[in-house]
Amino acid sequence: MTHPPSDHSELNLSFQSLFFVLGTIALFIGMMYVGQTLIAPVAFAILISFILYPMCVWIEKRVKSRTWAIVISFFIVTIILSSIIFLFSSQLVNIVNNFEDFTLKLNDIQNQVILFINTNIPFVPEMNKDGLMDIGKQWFTSNSGGMLAGTLNVTGVVFTGMMLTFIYTFLMLLYRDGIKNALSHFVPVHKRPEFLKMLRNMRKVGQQYVSGMLIIITILATLNTIGLLIIGVEYAVFFAVFAAFLGVIPYIGTTLGGALPAIYALMTTDSLWVPISVVLVFWFIQLIEGNYLSPRIMGGNLNINALVSLLALILGGLIWGVAGMILFLPFISIFKVACDHYKELQPIGKLIQGNLYVVEENNLKAKIDKLLYINRKTKN
Repeated sequence: MTHPPSDHSELNLSFQSLFFVLGTIALFIGMMYVGQTLIAPVAFAILISFILYPMCVWIEKRVKSRTWAIVISFFIVTIILSSIIFLFSSQLVNIVNNFEDFTLKLNDIQNQVILFINTNIPFVPEMNKDGLMDIGKQWFTSNSGGMLAGTLNVTGVVFTGMMLTFIYTFLMLLYRDGIKNALSHFVPVHKRPEFLKMLRNMRKVGQQYVSGMLIIITILATLNTIGLLIIGVEYAVFFAVFAAFLGVIPYIGTTLGGALPAIYALMTTDSLWVPISVVLVFWFIQLIEGNYLSPRIMGGNLNINALVSLLALILGGLIWGVAGMILFLPFISIFKVACDHYKELQPIGKLIQGNLYVVEENNLKAKIDKLLYINRKTKN
């Protein structure tokens, strides 16, 4: 006889709770979009402070001054970045000096394209170089003011963001104990040890992410350099390192980085096989990075699955542009640490985790083992 399901087996849905959850998510996204100028530098400062924290602690033990330890850490990082910029500045100047050659090459390509269209595509009106130049001049004249204003605006925002990031990082490292103590007062006294443990785990995840990215950048720079040197592309080291740094943007960074040396090879060589070879080399390196390097180096550090990574990349790009594409992945991984420590957020953490398919396999294996065990017990 079949019994009707009890009330306890039915699922309940509270539209009031659902409304508050969706409203909170929408409000949070709206605040990030509107407050990008304020929040994005803070997010970068948090990650940078995670990087500099071990160095600051090590130096502070020796100089006995937190302020001087932070200043020395900033000085060391500035020297390293300045050395990298100085190392490649001469190559960048040489590339800019070749701009006239690029212009001549572009004119040749333009003439070939116009000739091909006029010869092989009859339904398109006949094109000529002077007509295209007039259209380009008209477009530039009508949009030059907006382009100039936009460039100045973006430059000002970037410069302001860099200065704010520098200040926020300094203050976070200086006040780190006070910030940690203040945050611990959001929880009861008996739960503060667990809360402080969660904060330490968040910091470790941020540090592991950055260290993993530095390892991947180093490997990509090496592989890119070897590939471009074999092909014979000029300024191979500059293009290789630049493309490696663009790799911090998941999925599309390596593609953008490979496009620059491919275009340069197209402009400076007479053979199409050189730019095609560059594209193939970067495609192969991206294949290695996506299927071997990132899963093994970054997989354990991020611990988020590919679906969430892709959504974070798209959402970050829509809200904060390139900054969001860089920041959202590590901060979702940090958010997962919080989900693992709060009972109400643990289902979200399960959705974010990177080994979803492993969980399913383990559940299936557990059911099979249970059936086999019951079968053996029945026979006995």
